[in-house]
Amino acid sequence: MNILYDVLTKEHGLETLVLSIDDLYLTRADQEKLARENEGNKLVRFRGEPGTHDIPLARTLFQSLLSSQPTPIPSYDKSLHSGLGDRLPPSTFRTVNEPSQPPIRVIIFEGWCVGFRSLPPSTIVSKHSSSEKLPSGTYTTLPSHPISSLLFVNEKLKDYDVITDTFHVFIHIDAQDTRYVYEWRREQEEKLRRERGSGMTDEQVKEFVDGYYPAYELFLDGVREGVFKGRGEGEEWKGKQLRLVVGRDRRVLEVEKI
Repeated sequence: MNILYDVLTKEHGLETLVLSIDDLYLTRADQEKLARENEGNKLVRFRGEPGTHDIPLARTLFQSLLSSQPTPIPSYDKSLHSGLGDRLPPSTFRTVNEPSQPPIRVIIFEGWCVGFRSLPPSTIVSKHSSSEKLPSGTYTTLPSHPISSLLFVNEKLKDYDVITDTFHVFIHIDAQDTRYVYEWRREQEEKLRRERGSGMTDEQVKEFVDGYYPAYELFLDGVREGVFKGRGEGEEWKGKQLRLVVGRDRRVLEVEKI
């Protein structure tokens, strides 16, 4: 990310903004409210899954940025509330596109579920049913959730098109084995505890990742096929997506243009 930013800004002179979908998570109060209102749905107990982001905020943010208006950039601190996280106060947000500033020309938007698109409900039902028949030893989290919980997340994901439909190019960093996310999350929380004195324990990390791993099982194939698939006519979007397959050490093993 830093290298891409440096290339765009230093080599091409393009004013670039890096945004994370993590900074669009619901406030802690709104996340707790969501969890209470959907008590039986373990997928939205914590932040992570589609449905736990502030989509009205995202819509306003992107509309403002794309029209080059002065725009406060939200920020989320994952270390707050013993690792459960919370959005920082608006008074701490930095503003871009002020009259005295060069306008933003490129937006790099990153995050774990960026590019996921909702599926027909029948596909969700089929995937859930198939997961219950997988061979012994196959890792899956889908059977541990009722179909109603999966359909809830799928329905919420429709709203994320307000973000996805603004993309012009897409770079997908795809783990060779999606189970690497458990160790990567544990390493991040270790760093938070070391640097900020607060973060999730290893047990909490397992429970936390279990809460969003189902989205990989449901929606990742769609990203691999291409987030621009079906967008417009002809092949104008062909080659606009790059898939980078990485190993456990995050080194790139394979590159595919989609």
